[in-house]
Amino acid sequence: MLAGVHYVLMGAGIPFKISGVLDLFVNHEPATYPLTVTGAGADDATMLAFDPQAVVGVTGPPLAQPQFLAIIASDVLALTLQRRASGRVNGFIVEGPTAGGHNAPPRGALQLSDRASRCMARAMSSISTS
Repeated sequence: MLAGVHYVLMGAGIPFKISGVLDLFVNHEPATYPLTVTGAGADDATMLAFDPQAVVGVTGPPLAQPQFLAIIASDVLALTLQRRASGRVNGFIVEGPTAGGHNAPPRGALQLSDRASRCMARAMSSISTS
């Protein structure tokens, strides 16, 4: 934000707290963000903390508030973020099923569109004839 960032885009996980952190940073206020730590116990709360005044040393005028755009893949997530985010969500970037990057294993039987089936058949035939 000190560098004049106009937009913050985030799509990893469900970014409930990012917009609230941005709200605090506008006024040089400290913020915390919960981290999920694999293997941590239920009572182990791990928080990432940042205090801009401790780093910069002075408090200047309020910073320009960047627009927060959440990257989503479903309408359910959009509604959930609108209702439960800790600050303002200015908009959404909707990713389609070809966006990739998702590590969840496929659920159910493989279902291909007619076009994808034809492409797969061509690819398989070129492999078997090579």
